Amino acid sequence: MKVRYVITTLKRGVDPAAYERWLREYDYTVAKTLPSIASYTTHRIEGPIHGAETAGWNYIERIEIRDMEQYQKDLASPAGQELLRQLYENYLERPKNVFFTTEPPLEDPPAAHHDDEDDDHDGDREHRPPEAGHLALGGALGVEDRRAARGASRRERQDRGAGPPRTSTARALPLHEAD
Repeated sequence: MKVRYVITTLKRGVDPAAYERWLREYDYTVAKTLPSIASYTTHRIEGPIHGAETAGWNYIERIEIRDMEQYQKDLASPAGQELLRQLYENYLERPKNVFFTTEPPLEDPPAAHHDDEDDDHDGDREHRPPEAGHLALGGALGVEDRRAARGASRRERQDRGAGPPRTSTARALPLHEAD
């Protein structure tokens, strides 16, 4: 499923609380009616964005899209056009917004068990790329270092429930998802 990210900037003088209320009461409600949207969340960005400290972005939206062609039709529909009209007339600085669409990488092949890796004894290891530190050091980490990094990563994911470590400065709004 494709995911669209929209990084947004509020217009000068817009009260963030008013924008967030509009998101909860109108935007999320409309998004739930659009067939192309599987889920939609908006997050408030807090603190500097490393590498773009002066960009002035305030929010990032994450929109899971079932079908891109239908998504374009949904945006062109009367409901989509009214949503965009309200959004850009009242809240967001359109020229300062950034958006892009992603899709998941190809499915990982089954992982082979190697003697130099720690033994899970079940032969059913998840396949993942080398740890970030391994890449940053150009592969200079030894087997023991990679094992320790993998173990720490697993423990961190287990503590959180799953997924990669969080490094984002975005913080979830107290809004309901549209899904």
